[in-house]
Amino acid sequence: MLTTHYYALLVLAGALTAAWLYRPRERTQVSTFGALLAWGLAAVLGGDVEIYDATNETVVGNVSNGTAVAVDTTGQFVAAPVAAPARYLFGLFAMLSALAGLLYILGVYPPEQTGDVTDNS
Repeated sequence: MLTTHYYALLVLAGALTAAWLYRPRERTQVSTFGALLAWGLAAVLGGDVEIYDATNETVVGNVSNGTAVAVDTTGQFVAAPVAAPARYLFGLFAMLSALAGLLYILGVYPPEQTGDVTDNS
C-alpha cells in the first residue's frame, strides 16, 4: 500500500471516529463500524506500506530550447513500514470504536441528557 493511500485511510478513520464521538446521535452504527474497519485496516496493513523511489528516473532530451523530453521510469517501490507502537495504537482505536458501537446497540451510549440545555447568548 502506498503511503498516500495509507494517509488517506488514517484521515478517513479519524473523521469517522470524530463523527461518532462528537455527533453520537446521528448514524452511530455506521460511523462506529466504519471507524472500526478503517482503524483495523490501518493497524493490519501498516507493515506493508511502501513509498515510490524515483531516484532511478532519467530525463532524455533538451529541456532548455523546448524540445521533447522523455522520462525513463525505472523507479521502484521501497518498503516504509509504520512503527509497531503506532500500529498498536491504531488497533486500540479500532477496539474503542467497536466498544462504542456495542454500547450504542445496548442503549448505553450516548448517555441521556437529564437537564434542559440553556442558551446563554
